[in-house]
Amino acid sequence: MQWLRKKFVFDMDGVLIDSEGLHFETTKRVCACQGYLLSRAEYDRHVGRPSAAMWSEWISHFGWQRSVNSLIVKELEEQNCLLEQEGWKVPLVPGVREFLSFCKSSNITMAVASSASASFIKKMLCEHEISGYFDAVVSTESVKHGKPHPDVFVYVAGCLRATVSECVVIEDSSNGVQAAKNAGMITVGFINPNSGQQDFSSADVIVDDYKTLQAMMRELEPCE
Repeated sequence: MQWLRKKFVFDMDGVLIDSEGLHFETTKRVCACQGYLLSRAEYDRHVGRPSAAMWSEWISHFGWQRSVNSLIVKELEEQNCLLEQEGWKVPLVPGVREFLSFCKSSNITMAVASSASASFIKKMLCEHEISGYFDAVVSTESVKHGKPHPDVFVYVAGCLRATVSECVVIEDSSNGVQAAKNAGMITVGFINPNSGQQDFSSADVIVDDYKTLQAMMRELEPCE
């Protein structure tokens, strides 16, 4: 596999930033307002999906008398409360900055394709000063169907003027891996303990840190 000739597409939550703890706490608070005690196992099933799809499923299942939009607004309120009033810190995933620098020095084109809102993506990339590494940044808000549908990855390939076969996707969730495979892309399952138990059986490669992935790229790249 000619890794250094590929375009790299990163999910954000759990891949660039270690934010699943924040999202779980936020979602749990909104569910509590509906009288539902959210378990971590149930939350993990939705990791990588857009919020709208998650809330829609629960509204239908539990018969909540709330709209999807109202729950998303509540979710954003709780998230802002945690970040601003309670001082919740969202760190980079260990090794991310070094890996991005390695890719940049290897002339690898990079992009972000995330289920998070466009505003949250921008906030996190700017806050950690890594937005300059990416040639395209795409939210599921830009497409009709979120992960595990392939839409966001097909769209980001178009933004990069690349074919899907030229793209390598790094994902920390079952839903994200499935979306990338549905798009016809090479997929790296990134094990992040904070993203819960995820099924990476369909991923082409599975790693649990960026040093391993970087070493693998160097080892598998053929000499000229």
